[in-house]
Amino acid sequence: MLSGSVTQNREAIVNLSMQARDGGAVQVRALVDTGFTGYLALPPELIRECASTPAGLLGATLADGTRATFERYLATAILSDGTPRDVIVLASEGGPLLGMALLGGMRLMIHVVPGGEVRAE
Repeated sequence: MLSGSVTQNREAIVNLSMQARDGGAVQVRALVDTGFTGYLALPPELIRECASTPAGLLGATLADGTRATFERYLATAILSDGTPRDVIVLASEGGPLLGMALLGGMRLMIHVVPGGEVRAE
């Protein structure tokens, strides 16, 4: 399960943790991006804090049609209910993005009003 809320700009934000290198957790607030078919995109500084394993490069087509190459990592996300999930993380500048692959098998509910509930279960 994932939970979060809707911002004043109508962005759905969810909270999750990533397993950290020291065995603890790195807290992440990620924007739900239904146009992103991957698991998770994180800025490099967050990836360095996580217990991640390099997994090569990935070529992708962005929403505007341009091609880009991303560094790929294997890591463990910890969902709101404590469930661990192995994920592929892409290194990308900007804020954390949560994609449809991580939501696979879940039902996503968003009450699209500022402060509205976001739940994926």
